[in-house]
Amino acid sequence: MANATVYNNHLHSRFELFVNGTMAAYLQYEMHGGELWALRIIVDPAYRQRTAETLLIEEVLADARRSRIALLPFCPRTRAYVAARPEYLPLIPRQHRARFAVSATGKRTRLRPGAGPVPG
Repeated sequence: MANATVYNNHLHSRFELFVNGTMAAYLQYEMHGGELWALRIIVDPAYRQRTAETLLIEEVLADARRSRIALLPFCPRTRAYVAARPEYLPLIPRQHRARFAVSATGKRTRLRPGAGPVPG
């Protein structure tokens, strides 16, 4: 996506994707110690057919790697993205992988009843 930039807006606890100076999408998060809790993604309808969501998720994951912080993907779209790409699995602490239905191979698994994520 041409002229796209992602900023970590610490004040509003969200990663924001701007395209040509217009906010196209954002990922809301919470920080808990060394963990980034990815809560939800909001994409402007004008950018849904483009790669805005994918670009935003990739930038959030890259930032987590650079910062060496753990990721807890409460957001279903972020969780699905990580599950489909095993190279991002190490971002999720081993003890939380079953909670997010992500196996060691990066494949999604079925959630156990009552095991679903409930952010605080």
